[in-house]
Amino acid sequence: MFWIVSSLLCYGQARFETKPHWNADQIDNVYQDPELIRYDRQGYPTGWSETATFESGLAVVNLEVPKGSIRLTCPKDGGVTSVSTTIDLPKRVRYVTILTRMRGPSIELGESETSGAGMVYTLVNRSGKLREYPRVEPIYKYGSLRSWKTYRSTIRVLPGYQQLEVSAMIEDAKGFFEIDRLLVVPSEPDFQPTDEQIQQLRTAVSEDDAAAITKLVSEAPELVDWRDGSYENGTPLIHASWHNSAKVAEELLRLGANPEAYDDSWKNRPLDWCSYLGCVEVAEVLINAGAKTEKALQMAERRKSMFQSSKSKRDALDRIINLINAKHHKN
Repeated sequence: MFWIVSSLLCYGQARFETKPHWNADQIDNVYQDPELIRYDRQGYPTGWSETATFESGLAVVNLEVPKGSIRLTCPKDGGVTSVSTTIDLPKRVRYVTILTRMRGPSIELGESETSGAGMVYTLVNRSGKLREYPRVEPIYKYGSLRSWKTYRSTIRVLPGYQQLEVSAMIEDAKGFFEIDRLLVVPSEPDFQPTDEQIQQLRTAVSEDDAAAITKLVSEAPELVDWRDGSYENGTPLIHASWHNSAKVAEELLRLGANPEAYDDSWKNRPLDWCSYLGCVEVAEVLINAGAKTEKALQMAERRKSMFQSSKSKRDALDRIINLINAKHHKN
């Protein structure tokens, strides 16, 4: 059913449970979310609906190591440390979704292009041919707040590929990387964008290219609220909030994007992220569009008290606070 390979410089063992469940982030997370308890009782991962069904044969990897997690430490020579398991896929499955709870708050990257840590997913066909997907990495040292976060990836199972290799690895980096939950389930999304579409979407949002967004969404309407695992598994509108891409935010809203959709890790809405990051232009777009402001206002006021030495950051947060207060006064 599966095998484990572990280098001498890491430790970890795993086994598959027959009954899947998902309880990531119910403990140790900075922001508690009571809805996770309900999802766990239903047997569904956070953010999923009843259309995401489970199938026997794939389940949680239950990590039987100290503190219930695998900890990987990079060799001093900058090499690779990894632990992996290979899963036999059910017949006729078209997509699998992998959810992983991991963290890497102590990691300092080396100078090589391949430096980093995270999860690598590889399809294996009958003849041993491999199809490897890009590494899914945790948030590193700065901005991680030392918290566990949940990351989701959905990949299409290509014809002839019967196995999925799941690997946790760290390469050319100081510090350590940890994983304590892994769930692999068959899934059947109604829509799955191509790698090219995902990259075009990311580029358009980052560069505030509203025309490119219009073209992409006209060709694939599902992209308007698509989550690809980046930006805390947030929507394009959350992505726009991080980059202060006001033109894109306005166009996404015009195309039907949900201004109240929150990310999977922190449960922040787009306006909440604007308050956290001080992105005034997108905040104004969202406030004018009627976005909920209560949490955003609290976050902006709290963040302002943290930036006593940064006048530009305080000024940006002041502008957001004034925009929210003006909207309330007008209403």
